[in-house]
Amino acid sequence: VSFLEVDGKKYVLKIPLSSKPDEGEVQFLRAWESVGVSVPHVHEEGKVGDQPYILMDYIDAQTLMDKIKQGTAKEDVFTELGRILSTMHTPKAEGYGRLINGEPQYREFKEWLYSEDIQRRVRTVQENSLLTDEHGPLTKAYDILTEYAEKNPTSTYCHFDYSATNIL
Repeated sequence: VSFLEVDGKKYVLKIPLSSKPDEGEVQFLRAWESVGVSVPHVHEEGKVGDQPYILMDYIDAQTLMDKIKQGTAKEDVFTELGRILSTMHTPKAEGYGRLINGEPQYREFKEWLYSEDIQRRVRTVQENSLLTDEHGPLTKAYDILTEYAEKNPTSTYCHFDYSATNIL
């Protein structure tokens, strides 16, 4: 990730160095921007050699985590975050999981839910006792989620790093 300043305007040039960079970031940012979520505007995407790149606006602001630590976060910040998250889920998507070559990794919700990645996450929760009996059995959660997905077969764009360290 590089910071660029051209004619007084600030940009971020992001070139993932991993051999398997996350796809879909531009698609997600554009979908969220189209419904009014404040995200960095993407000016350009392409490839430098075999590596993808994204050129987007630089947002000059503190993270929410910094504001929480300083005690300067607004009292209603979590209510506002809930509204933003709800808005982020209004654009409809196809399939589930990561995008691979522009296509969803899984066509059906159950495929995603029982995928190795999700099962690995579930094992981590179980092995570290992150949920107790008061939360109910995971099998019940699977049933509830599957039933909901069958009644509501639409998918939306989600981002695993919607957190106080990434929100400006």
